[in-house]
Amino acid sequence: MVRAIRGAITVQENTREQIIAATEEMITKLM
Repeated sequence: MVRAIRGAITVQENTREQIIAATEEMITKLM
């Protein structure tokens, strides 16, 4: 059973949109 996934992302700008896009990309690659 997996209880948590940990990862790191980098973004060009510290904006909500950039963080969400990078997070979605990371989760997609992990699945």
